[in-house]
Amino acid sequence: MAAAGEQASDVLKKMDTALGGFLRGQLTVALMVGLMFAVGLFFIGFLGFTALTKFSLLIGTAAGICGIVPYFGPIMGVTPALVIVLSSAAGWETKIIGFLFVAGIFILIQAIEGMVLQPKILGKGAALHPVAILLALIAGSRFGITGMIAAVPAACIIRVLLIEFYYQPLQQISSE
Repeated sequence: MAAAGEQASDVLKKMDTALGGFLRGQLTVALMVGLMFAVGLFFIGFLGFTALTKFSLLIGTAAGICGIVPYFGPIMGVTPALVIVLSSAAGWETKIIGFLFVAGIFILIQAIEGMVLQPKILGKGAALHPVAILLALIAGSRFGITGMIAAVPAACIIRVLLIEFYYQPLQQISSE
């Protein structure tokens, strides 16, 4: 009985390590997304949108904090920026250029987050291959935003369970 208790404790420790790595990775990605928004909007503000320059840090911080929830952070970054651009006193030509720049920053940050940061940083933190993370997010998307939030932590737990109860016993059998 003690061996089963020790194995359960060991498995729970491994799950804790994997989930902790995921959370650190998620916080790192959120920080980087917020920073990219703040810097991008700060420089767009020099096109004649001084309010963007003034509020770039606030908008970037909101995008970073909300970035813990997949897709929510960038939306929280782009929405106020677009409102600031469209409600500015500039002419329509300048507003359209500002709108395109903000939309371009949004698309660029989304691409960097989705293709580089999420797979690399979360994959390393959660000890999952980037393809496994993408597949987990695709599977989780079938259950809405809650499914996407839970997808990678669930994949971390499934990975630990597969290694402990399938792969390692299989290795022991093949080595005998």
